[in-house]
Amino acid sequence: MARLPSFHYRWEWRLRANPEQLWEWVSDTNRFNADTGLPALEENIPLENRRRRLRFSLLGVKVEWEETPFEWVRPFRFGVVRRYLSGPVALMRVLAELMPLPEGGTRLVYQVWAYPRNFLGVLAIPIQIGLISARRFGAVFRQYDDWVMQGKAVWDSERPTALTREQRRRLRFLCRQLTDWGADPALVDRLAHLLETADDLTLMRMRPYALADYWGVPRKRCWNFS
Repeated sequence: MARLPSFHYRWEWRLRANPEQLWEWVSDTNRFNADTGLPALEENIPLENRRRRLRFSLLGVKVEWEETPFEWVRPFRFGVVRRYLSGPVALMRVLAELMPLPEGGTRLVYQVWAYPRNFLGVLAIPIQIGLISARRFGAVFRQYDDWVMQGKAVWDSERPTALTREQRRRLRFLCRQLTDWGADPALVDRLAHLLETADDLTLMRMRPYALADYWGVPRKRCWNFS
């Protein structure tokens, strides 16, 4: 049987924000996958040595893989290896490099190496990654750059979540508890709005002091949120 070809793609963008400002957006691979159109994760299991097992469904097909970070130099460089347990792709390696420009801003170089499992992968990779994903990658990175320049934080979201009636009731109850414990009612309202509108990936990354800094209030006013 003939050896299947591998594929390598390299893209480059010039962005206005500096590497430190872009890092939290670009290095969040879960958010990036969602923002580039991949389905929501059905499974995200932590494994040893910072590995994770992830899964989603695409057109009724389960896609499952193990993801391992192989390089992580904040805020300049990160890479991950994804070993797929099923589907037309056997392995994918991603490397992102954020290089500061002398005049300000960032040169972002994003590379993907993809190895097909079968002939379907040989056909799918150039279309999905080489054409479709390439356009989405550029659009998402430029959107991140715009958000940074507008002063938005990573947890800002313009995609409201659909809470059930019971979830809203529970949220109101917890907000009343925070207020009873001495939290600022105005900040509790802002926190409630954030919990209603932010996605799961954003919520997992929230920290009380980071919220205080973003809202421009003393950190001690958010200690009740910890």
